[in-house]
Amino acid sequence: MADSSRQINIEALISYTDDLVRVLRSKKDITILTHSLEGASSLRSSTQKDLSDSLSHLHEIQKKIAICEEKIKAESESDIPDVESLQKELQQELQNEELLHQELSKVREQIDDLDRQRIRIEGSREIQKKMKKELQKTQSEISMYASVTRILPNFEEKSRVSGYVVERDKKIVERFQFHPTEASDFQICNSLWKMGDV
Repeated sequence: MADSSRQINIEALISYTDDLVRVLRSKKDITILTHSLEGASSLRSSTQKDLSDSLSHLHEIQKKIAICEEKIKAESESDIPDVESLQKELQQELQNEELLHQELSKVREQIDDLDRQRIRIEGSREIQKKMKKELQKTQSEISMYASVTRILPNFEEKSRVSGYVVERDKKIVERFQFHPTEASDFQICNSLWKMGDV
């Protein structure tokens, strides 16, 4: 029963190490995520400024509309015939206001999109932190196993069991490998235990 639990720990170690190798090879993904977050922050700042500018323009246009309406009212009361030009100006300002509303809507959509990106990136950072902790844990476990057993496995070779027997005192490193087709799991396990005996 003790042998099977040790075998399960070795399989778990192999699984952790496979994950470790994949994480170590994906530093490019971490760099891409960092650049994406910086770009998203920059774009968010830019769109917030655009939103502020658009709101400011909208207020100015609304003031102009109010002034135009007052002029139209005053001129119609005094029977001045220039009401048509004021109505055209009012129409133009109303069109400008509509365009600003559309632009404001687009800016809000961009901000919402940036918020979604930020949430995704923060989630990815959390995953990276967890993976880093798992990596440190796996490295510690591998170091502990290597110290106790003197065996350092090679996880890159999937078709066979291979690695190195390290004797630090004698500064000797011996390579080993077993083909699963040539030896049973039990025989491989016994051979590894013999290699690890000091």
